[in-house]
Amino acid sequence: MTPTEVVMAYNHGLTLLKLFPSNLFGPSYLKGLRDPFPEVEFIPTGGISDQNAKSWLEAGAFAIGLGGNLTKGTTEEIRNTVFRLKRSIK
Repeated sequence: MTPTEVVMAYNHGLTLLKLFPSNLFGPSYLKGLRDPFPEVEFIPTGGISDQNAKSWLEAGAFAIGLGGNLTKGTTEEIRNTVFRLKRSIK
């Protein structure tokens, strides 16, 4: 989560990192990490939804991870969540 942890991970050869819990910091924090660490890719998880998915991608996320926001509800509700998410990032 912190720049120090990014440096430690990078020094161990890691260039793709999970950013969790991303909802505590927001897309602007990711953008702040991307600038000094352009060789590292980030996957934010935790609190990602159709309301903010595009903002995370625009901030430079390699991908976004969804858990509870994607799997809660009936099959129809999950289907609707997926459609809203897809529509929100186009």
